[in-house]
Amino acid sequence: KDPSYQKFLLYDQMLNVVYPEDTKMNQKLPANKAIIDMCKVNDIIVMPKDVTDFLKVMNNLGIIKTSGSSRYVNKQRDLAFEILRKNFNVE
Repeated sequence: KDPSYQKFLLYDQMLNVVYPEDTKMNQKLPANKAIIDMCKVNDIIVMPKDVTDFLKVMNNLGIIKTSGSSRYVNKQRDLAFEILRKNFNVE
């Protein structure tokens, strides 16, 4: 029931959606609206604020990088999930 853990679960699911197995380094991320739609397709209910917060956290953790209005993958997939886990102190 820990809210921090709930947030981790949501971000972990979202990361799974925006970061498929075949993602390449420096690959461009979809727009916020597209991320919301992708989550819906995968039965993950997210609010636009969730996506904004998620992207801010990903950016701060160095998992994605922002250049102008575009966002790019900055870490390899397995490393990205590890960084996310460490950030939320999830074992």
